Amino acid sequence: MKKILCLLFLYALFMTESQAHFWKTPEIKKIVSRESRKYGIPERIIYNLIDAESSGRAWIKGKPIKIKVKGKQIVTRAHGLMQIIPEFHYKGKREDLLNPEVNIMIGCKVLHGYIKRSKGDIVQALRRYNGQIKNKDNRYIKKITGRSPVEYRLATVKGVNVYQK
Repeated sequence: MKKILCLLFLYALFMTESQAHFWKTPEIKKIVSRESRKYGIPERIIYNLIDAESSGRAWIKGKPIKIKVKGKQIVTRAHGLMQIIPEFHYKGKREDLLNPEVNIMIGCKVLHGYIKRSKGDIVQALRRYNGQIKNKDNRYIKKITGRSPVEYRLATVKGVNVYQK
């Protein structure tokens, strides 16, 4: 068992970009491209968000989390590629969120809403998306943008946005 785990670790360590993103099928790329244009969110941000949230696994359901909905405490799970919490963002059947197209459409709509709410500040929007608006831990932001929040904001202010196509 230890040998298998060691081999898997070594494989993951040395796999190429294309191997690491096996989930970027032509169908997913088409959906991401469409939603990117629709909401003005750079494709790179969407791909990195999917990678951070689910590692590209459309069928995944997150670990149980406690949330408050209409004054009641409930336990729920986030669903799919962009880890959508149905109680907040989707009124349809939960299983629909395991469909990559539905999930990416909802996830991009949610992120776009957070960007508007954050007055265009994608760093704040990503913190909202991750449910960590008060937490100033920058690891999640760096995972999505590839830079620290300060570096990302500076690059955006200077008009040098390396996350466009």
